[in-house]
Amino acid sequence: MTRGNQRVTWPPIPSPAAFGENISTRGLTEDNLCIGDILTLGTATVQISQGRQPCWKLGLHTGNEKMPYLFQKTGRTGWYYRVLEPGTAAPGDLISLLERRHTDWSVRRVTRARLTWRISPQEAEILANTKDLAQGWRKAFARMADGISEEDTSTRLGT
Repeated sequence: MTRGNQRVTWPPIPSPAAFGENISTRGLTEDNLCIGDILTLGTATVQISQGRQPCWKLGLHTGNEKMPYLFQKTGRTGWYYRVLEPGTAAPGDLISLLERRHTDWSVRRVTRARLTWRISPQEAEILANTKDLAQGWRKAFARMADGISEEDTSTRLGT
């Protein structure tokens, strides 16, 4: 966003873990990671299973009840890993991509579809059957594929 001649970044990120993340990285984003990606994280092997859904706790943490919604609008919500092989990880350890299974389904694209419910029934059906995607998200995409176009987010967003 630009104000006058100044570029303003929203939301401001004061430090790693400012928004509840457990792992902070440079260079890995919702745009260049995909659902199902398998990575090494230190000595562990992990897989991206879903995007993050900002909730009311973020509003409580920041003192701004609209923060979950505003954060969701940025598209920079993060993602969750499932552990395929336990191991250890420490600050400074490398995270490396081992395998990409779903090149068409970036974390940003899937998370946007999940949070906005803007997806064709055909694409929702594909995601509903994507085993690498977390079960709860598969169920949500199955509802979308069946033509259900609304979800009550008031509890999650605190609205």
